Amino acid sequence: MFRFPQHLIPLLACLPLLGACEARFDVDLTDGPIDGAESIVLQVKEVRLLKEDGNTVSLAADTEVDLLQYRNGSTLRLVEGAEVPAARYVGARLVFADSGSYVGRNDGSQVEITMPSSQEFSDLDLDVGDDDQAALLLDLELRFSLDDQLDTFGTYALEPVLRAMDPDEVGEVSGKVANSLVEDSDCRQGRSLLRGVSVYAYAGNGTTPVDYARDRSSGTQPVSSTAVYDDGDGGYRYRFAYLPEGDYTLALTCQADTERPATSDDLAFSHRRNATVTVGEVRSIAFTDD
Repeated sequence: MFRFPQHLIPLLACLPLLGACEARFDVDLTDGPIDGAESIVLQVKEVRLLKEDGNTVSLAADTEVDLLQYRNGSTLRLVEGAEVPAARYVGARLVFADSGSYVGRNDGSQVEITMPSSQEFSDLDLDVGDDDQAALLLDLELRFSLDDQLDTFGTYALEPVLRAMDPDEVGEVSGKVANSLVEDSDCRQGRSLLRGVSVYAYAGNGTTPVDYARDRSSGTQPVSSTAVYDDGDGGYRYRFAYLPEGDYTLALTCQADTERPATSDDLAFSHRRNATVTVGEVRSIAFTDD
Protein backbone atom coordinates (compact mmCIF):
# COMPACT_ATOMS: atom_id res chain seq x y z
CA MET A 1 0.00 0.00 0.00
CA PHE A 2 1.29 3.48 -0.88
CA ARG A 3 1.91 5.73 2.10
CA PHE A 4 2.03 9.46 1.51
CA PRO A 5 5.24 10.94 3.00
CA GLN A 6 4.43 12.35 6.42
CA HIS A 7 6.60 15.43 5.94
CA LEU A 8 4.44 16.55 2.96
CA ILE A 9 1.10 16.40 4.76
CA PRO A 10 1.41 19.95 6.24
CA LEU A 11 2.04 21.27 2.74
CA LEU A 12 -1.24 19.83 1.52
CA ALA A 13 -3.06 21.74 4.24
CA CYS A 14 -1.73 24.99 2.82
CA LEU A 15 -2.64 24.40 -0.81
CA PRO A 16 -4.28 27.57 -2.19
CA LEU A 17 -7.25 25.57 -3.44
CA LEU A 18 -8.05 24.54 0.09
CA GLY A 19 -7.52 28.08 1.42
CA ALA A 20 -6.18 26.77 4.70
CA CYS A 21 -3.05 28.66 5.74
CA GLU A 22 -4.51 32.08 4.96
CA ALA A 23 -6.38 34.39 7.32
CA ARG A 24 -8.91 37.09 6.53
CA PHE A 25 -7.83 40.57 7.47
CA ASP A 26 -9.64 43.91 7.95
CA VAL A 27 -7.94 47.28 8.45
CA ASP A 28 -9.68 50.37 9.82
CA LEU A 29 -8.33 53.93 9.96
CA THR A 30 -9.06 56.74 12.40
CA ASP A 31 -7.29 59.99 13.26
CA GLY A 32 -6.55 62.61 15.87
CA PRO A 33 -7.77 66.01 14.56
CA ILE A 34 -5.93 69.30 14.17
CA ASP A 35 -6.93 72.98 14.14
CA GLY A 36 -7.24 75.35 11.22
CA ALA A 37 -8.36 72.93 8.51
CA GLU A 38 -11.68 72.05 6.91
CA SER A 39 -10.34 68.82 5.42
CA ILE A 40 -7.20 66.68 5.32
CA VAL A 41 -7.37 64.59 2.16
CA LEU A 42 -4.86 61.76 1.71
CA GLN A 43 -4.40 59.33 -1.16
CA VAL A 44 -3.79 55.96 0.51
CA LYS A 45 -2.44 53.30 -1.87
CA GLU A 46 -1.91 50.39 0.49
CA VAL A 47 -1.34 49.09 3.98
CA ARG A 48 2.00 47.36 4.42
CA LEU A 49 2.56 44.82 7.21
CA LEU A 50 5.89 43.64 8.59
CA LYS A 51 6.19 40.02 9.66
CA GLU A 52 8.47 38.82 12.44
CA ASP A 53 10.71 37.11 9.86
CA GLY A 54 11.36 40.47 8.14
CA ASN A 55 9.15 39.86 5.11
CA THR A 56 6.32 42.23 4.25
CA VAL A 57 2.72 41.85 3.10
CA SER A 58 1.02 44.58 1.04
CA LEU A 59 -2.74 45.09 1.14
CA ALA A 60 -4.27 47.29 -1.56
CA ALA A 61 -6.37 50.22 -0.33
CA ASP A 62 -6.50 52.74 -3.22
CA THR A 63 -8.62 55.14 -1.21
CA GLU A 64 -9.01 58.91 -1.07
CA VAL A 65 -9.86 59.78 2.51
CA ASP A 66 -10.69 63.01 4.30
CA LEU A 67 -9.31 62.14 7.71
CA LEU A 68 -11.25 64.87 9.50
CA GLN A 69 -14.39 62.82 8.86
CA TYR A 70 -13.02 60.00 11.01
CA ARG A 71 -12.37 61.25 14.52
CA ASN A 72 -13.73 60.79 18.04
CA GLY A 73 -14.11 57.05 17.46
CA SER A 74 -15.28 57.06 13.83
CA THR A 75 -13.34 54.76 11.50
CA LEU A 76 -12.96 54.10 7.79
CA ARG A 77 -12.60 50.55 6.48
CA LEU A 78 -9.44 50.65 4.33
CA VAL A 79 -9.13 46.91 3.71
CA GLU A 80 -11.81 44.25 4.08
CA GLY A 81 -11.45 40.49 3.98
CA ALA A 82 -7.96 40.48 2.48
CA GLU A 83 -6.09 37.19 2.59
CA VAL A 84 -2.86 37.29 4.60
CA PRO A 85 -0.45 34.53 5.64
CA ALA A 86 -0.70 33.18 9.15
CA ALA A 87 2.18 34.87 10.99
CA ARG A 88 3.21 37.15 13.80
CA TYR A 89 3.08 40.75 12.60
CA VAL A 90 5.36 43.28 14.28
CA GLY A 91 4.91 46.45 12.22
CA ALA A 92 2.49 48.38 10.00
CA ARG A 93 2.57 51.48 7.86
CA LEU A 94 0.52 53.31 5.26
CA VAL A 95 1.76 53.80 1.69
CA PHE A 96 0.62 57.03 0.02
CA ALA A 97 0.44 58.16 -3.59
CA ASP A 98 3.15 60.66 -4.51
CA SER A 99 0.62 63.39 -5.31
CA GLY A 100 -3.03 64.33 -4.81
CA SER A 101 -3.07 64.85 -1.03
CA TYR A 102 -3.96 68.27 0.35
CA VAL A 103 -5.16 70.38 3.27
CA GLY A 104 -8.44 72.18 2.72
CA ARG A 105 -8.09 75.41 4.68
CA ASN A 106 -10.75 77.51 6.35
CA ASP A 107 -10.37 80.21 3.67
CA GLY A 108 -11.39 77.71 0.96
CA SER A 109 -7.89 77.19 -0.45
CA GLN A 110 -6.25 73.79 -0.97
CA VAL A 111 -2.59 73.36 -0.04
CA GLU A 112 -0.52 70.41 -1.21
CA ILE A 113 0.74 67.83 1.26
CA THR A 114 4.15 66.42 0.34
CA MET A 115 4.76 62.79 1.16
CA PRO A 116 7.66 61.32 3.18
CA SER A 117 10.64 60.08 1.17
CA SER A 118 10.97 57.17 3.59
CA GLN A 119 8.89 55.83 6.43
CA GLU A 120 9.48 53.41 9.29
CA PHE A 121 7.03 50.76 10.43
CA SER A 122 4.95 51.51 13.51
CA ASP A 123 5.23 48.89 16.23
CA LEU A 124 2.62 46.13 16.21
CA ASP A 125 2.16 42.91 18.16
CA LEU A 126 -0.44 40.80 16.37
CA ASP A 127 -0.54 37.01 16.01
CA VAL A 128 -2.64 35.80 13.09
CA GLY A 129 -3.41 32.09 12.91
CA ASP A 130 -4.72 29.83 10.17
CA ASP A 131 -8.27 30.73 9.12
CA ASP A 132 -8.43 33.62 11.61
CA GLN A 133 -10.67 36.61 11.00
CA ALA A 134 -8.16 39.24 12.14
CA ALA A 135 -8.37 43.02 12.34
CA LEU A 136 -6.04 45.98 12.63
CA LEU A 137 -6.81 49.55 13.73
CA LEU A 138 -4.54 52.37 12.54
CA ASP A 139 -4.67 55.77 14.25
CA LEU A 140 -2.88 58.48 12.28
CA GLU A 141 -2.00 61.22 14.77
CA LEU A 142 -2.34 64.24 12.48
CA ARG A 143 -1.31 66.76 15.13
CA PHE A 144 2.04 65.00 15.42
CA SER A 145 2.35 64.16 11.71
CA LEU A 146 1.64 67.30 9.69
CA ASP A 147 4.33 69.98 9.39
CA ASP A 148 3.31 73.49 8.37
CA GLN A 149 5.95 74.52 5.80
CA LEU A 150 3.89 77.27 4.20
CA ASP A 151 6.39 80.05 4.86
CA THR A 152 9.30 78.04 3.43
CA PHE A 153 7.88 75.83 0.67
CA GLY A 154 4.19 76.77 0.43
CA THR A 155 3.13 73.24 1.40
CA TYR A 156 2.44 70.93 4.31
CA ALA A 157 4.69 67.91 4.84
CA LEU A 158 3.51 64.57 6.17
CA GLU A 159 5.74 62.58 8.54
CA PRO A 160 3.27 59.93 9.74
CA VAL A 161 2.97 59.17 13.44
CA LEU A 162 0.87 56.04 13.34
CA ARG A 163 -0.45 53.89 16.16
CA ALA A 164 -1.16 50.29 15.12
CA MET A 165 -3.46 48.30 17.40
CA ASP A 166 -5.57 45.17 17.71
CA PRO A 167 -9.09 46.66 18.07
CA ASP A 168 -10.00 43.88 20.51
CA GLU A 169 -7.19 44.96 22.86
CA VAL A 170 -8.12 48.60 23.51
CA GLY A 171 -10.30 50.61 25.86
CA GLU A 172 -11.68 54.12 26.05
CA VAL A 173 -11.20 57.09 28.36
CA SER A 174 -13.40 60.14 27.96
CA GLY A 175 -15.10 62.81 30.02
CA LYS A 176 -16.29 66.33 30.55
CA VAL A 177 -14.16 69.45 30.48
CA ALA A 178 -15.45 72.25 32.71
CA ASN A 179 -16.92 75.20 30.81
CA SER A 180 -14.81 77.61 32.82
CA LEU A 181 -11.60 75.95 31.59
CA VAL A 182 -12.61 76.27 27.93
CA GLU A 183 -14.28 79.69 28.00
CA ASP A 184 -11.78 81.48 30.24
CA SER A 185 -10.05 84.43 28.57
CA ASP A 186 -6.64 83.00 29.50
CA CYS A 187 -7.50 79.94 27.43
CA ARG A 188 -9.10 81.70 24.48
CA GLN A 189 -6.55 84.54 24.19
CA GLY A 190 -8.69 86.25 21.57
CA ARG A 191 -9.13 83.12 19.46
CA SER A 192 -12.35 81.38 18.45
CA LEU A 193 -13.92 79.12 21.05
CA LEU A 194 -12.26 75.68 21.33
CA ARG A 195 -9.36 76.54 19.02
CA GLY A 196 -6.27 74.84 20.39
CA VAL A 197 -8.12 73.18 23.29
CA SER A 198 -6.98 69.56 23.42
CA VAL A 199 -6.10 66.73 25.74
CA TYR A 200 -2.79 64.87 25.35
CA ALA A 201 -2.22 61.32 26.61
CA TYR A 202 1.09 59.97 27.97
CA ALA A 203 2.18 56.51 29.05
CA GLY A 204 2.29 56.06 32.84
CA ASN A 205 0.70 57.87 35.76
CA GLY A 206 2.26 61.09 37.02
CA THR A 207 4.02 61.90 33.74
CA THR A 208 5.05 65.51 33.22
CA PRO A 209 3.37 66.61 29.98
CA VAL A 210 5.31 68.04 27.04
CA ASP A 211 4.51 68.76 23.40
CA TYR A 212 5.38 66.34 20.62
CA ALA A 213 8.85 66.98 19.21
CA ARG A 214 10.36 64.84 16.47
CA ASP A 215 13.83 66.12 17.33
CA ARG A 216 13.54 64.92 20.95
CA SER A 217 15.82 61.89 20.87
CA SER A 218 14.84 60.58 24.31
CA GLY A 219 12.40 61.17 27.13
CA THR A 220 8.67 61.75 27.16
CA GLN A 221 6.52 61.95 24.04
CA PRO A 222 2.72 62.06 24.00
CA VAL A 223 1.05 58.85 22.89
CA SER A 224 -2.00 60.53 21.41
CA SER A 225 -4.01 63.75 21.40
CA THR A 226 -7.68 64.57 20.97
CA ALA A 227 -9.56 67.83 20.51
CA VAL A 228 -12.06 69.05 23.09
CA TYR A 229 -15.45 69.42 21.41
CA ASP A 230 -18.90 70.93 22.02
CA ASP A 231 -21.15 68.15 23.31
CA GLY A 232 -24.29 69.84 21.95
CA ASP A 233 -25.77 70.15 25.44
CA GLY A 234 -24.05 73.30 26.68
CA GLY A 235 -20.84 71.58 27.73
CA TYR A 236 -17.53 70.25 26.45
CA ARG A 237 -15.99 66.80 26.23
CA TYR A 238 -12.91 64.92 25.07
CA ARG A 239 -12.60 61.30 23.97
CA PHE A 240 -9.78 58.82 23.49
CA ALA A 241 -11.71 56.00 21.85
CA TYR A 242 -8.76 53.64 21.31
CA LEU A 243 -5.99 53.29 23.89
CA PRO A 244 -4.19 50.03 24.72
CA GLU A 245 -4.62 48.76 28.26
CA GLY A 246 -2.42 50.49 30.81
CA ASP A 247 -1.82 53.57 32.94
CA TYR A 248 -1.84 57.05 31.40
CA THR A 249 -1.50 60.71 32.26
CA LEU A 250 -3.99 63.04 30.57
CA ALA A 251 -3.11 66.72 30.24
CA LEU A 252 -5.24 69.65 29.10
CA THR A 253 -3.79 72.45 26.96
CA CYS A 254 -5.25 75.50 25.22
CA GLN A 255 -2.24 75.80 22.89
CA ALA A 256 -2.42 72.71 20.69
CA ASP A 257 -2.92 74.89 17.62
CA THR A 258 0.69 76.04 18.02
CA GLU A 259 2.03 72.46 17.99
CA ARG A 260 4.90 72.11 15.52
CA PRO A 261 5.87 68.44 15.49
CA ALA A 262 9.34 68.94 14.02
CA THR A 263 10.61 70.66 17.16
CA SER A 264 9.71 71.52 20.76
CA ASP A 265 7.12 74.26 21.29
CA ASP A 266 7.00 74.41 25.11
CA LEU A 267 3.21 74.13 25.25
CA ALA A 268 1.57 75.03 28.55
CA PHE A 269 -0.63 72.37 30.17
CA SER A 270 -3.09 73.61 32.77
CA HIS A 271 -4.56 70.44 34.31
CA ARG A 272 -3.53 66.79 34.64
CA ARG A 273 -5.38 63.59 35.45
CA ASN A 274 -4.26 60.00 35.92
CA ALA A 275 -6.18 57.29 34.06
CA THR A 276 -6.14 53.50 33.87
CA VAL A 277 -7.45 51.96 30.66
CA THR A 278 -8.91 48.44 30.67
CA VAL A 279 -9.64 46.42 27.54
CA GLY A 280 -13.26 46.71 26.45
CA GLU A 281 -14.20 49.26 29.10
CA VAL A 282 -15.02 52.98 29.06
CA ARG A 283 -13.40 55.03 31.83
CA SER A 284 -14.89 58.47 32.59
CA ILE A 285 -12.47 61.11 33.90
CA ALA A 286 -13.46 64.77 34.04
CA PHE A 287 -11.35 67.93 33.94
CA THR A 288 -12.81 70.23 36.59
CA ASP A 289 -11.81 73.76 37.57
CA ASP A 290 -9.82 72.95 40.72
